[in-house]
Amino acid sequence: MIRVRLACVLATGLALTSCKPVEEAINDIFYKGTLAGAEKCMELKTSTLVSAENVKATCVAAFEKQLPDSVANQITGTGSPMLNWGRKVFSAQLDNLNTDWVVTEIKIEVAVLNAEKQVDRRYYTTTRVWIEPGQRNFQLASEEVALAPENWDQIDNCKDCWQWVVAEAKGLEM
Repeated sequence: MIRVRLACVLATGLALTSCKPVEEAINDIFYKGTLAGAEKCMELKTSTLVSAENVKATCVAAFEKQLPDSVANQITGTGSPMLNWGRKVFSAQLDNLNTDWVVTEIKIEVAVLNAEKQVDRRYYTTTRVWIEPGQRNFQLASEEVALAPENWDQIDNCKDCWQWVVAEAKGLEM
C-alpha cells in the first residue's frame, strides 16, 4: 500500500514539474487529431537545431487523422490537366467549406472514362497541404501534384472523358 501511494505521489510530482514524457503522453492520449494537440506537440518539441517548419511538419503528421467522408466531401474546387514545362500535370484550386477542420493532406483521384462513361483507369496522387477552415481558392501548384497519366491525349479538350475527386483527406479538428 505504501508503494502504491509513493508511486502516485511520484507520478503527481512528475506531472506537476512539467516532465516532457508525461506531458507528451497526456497530449497524445487526449488531443490526438486536434489542432490543440499539434500545437502542444510543437511547444514540447522546440529545438535550436531543427527548423520550426520541420517541427510543425512532424507534429502535424503525428496528430492528424483521416477525415470522415462527411468532412472530406466539404473539400471542393476546380481542377484540370495543364502543361507545365513540357509535361502534363494536374492542377487544382480547392475550397475548404468546413468550419472546424484544417486540411493537412489530400489524395486526389483522376478517373479516365471509356466510351460508355464508365471508369477505365484511375490515377492517384497524395500531397501535403494546409487549408484552413473556410479558406477558398487554395491553389494546388502543379509542381506539388505531379499526376501524369500515361496518355493525357485521351482527356485533352474532352470534358466528358474524365473526372476528379478528393478521394481521401487528413486533417486536424479545431
